[in-house]
Amino acid sequence: MRGFDYSQEAVYFVTICSHGKKHIFGDISKIGDINVFSPSRIGVLVEENFFRLPERFPEFTLIHFSLLPNHLHFLTMKKKTDLDIAKSLSDFVGAFKSLSDRAVRNEMSGVRIWQKSFHDHIIRSEKDFQTHWLYIEENLNRWNEDEYFI
Repeated sequence: MRGFDYSQEAVYFVTICSHGKKHIFGDISKIGDINVFSPSRIGVLVEENFFRLPERFPEFTLIHFSLLPNHLHFLTMKKKTDLDIAKSLSDFVGAFKSLSDRAVRNEMSGVRIWQKSFHDHIIRSEKDFQTHWLYIEENLNRWNEDEYFI
């Protein structure tokens, strides 16, 4: 959002897509009426690096996360800290993309996993939070209707 200070305390909904929206993070299969996500090796490395981020960015709390074949969604809360340097949402996402990219390239040279940039939404109310929480929660079961399903 133009003019918004992304280093301030807030809750954010974020979407990051794979490079070329390729299905590299895993596969979805059906068990009865339920979709089940099985991460690829790249997907495992992405998840591992994502959940280690609070070690590097203690001012961010991971709230909710969903990895799909070619994108991920998450909710995170940026808390106020006493640190001298205020980290922004872009710092957080940039570090995640860099760390996960490096982990993948250590095992599979030449593989590009991320598209440039990311989409974010600043959560403005409890209803907005619930809407985005539910969106992440139900994302796997809506996979065939998802805008990233190619």
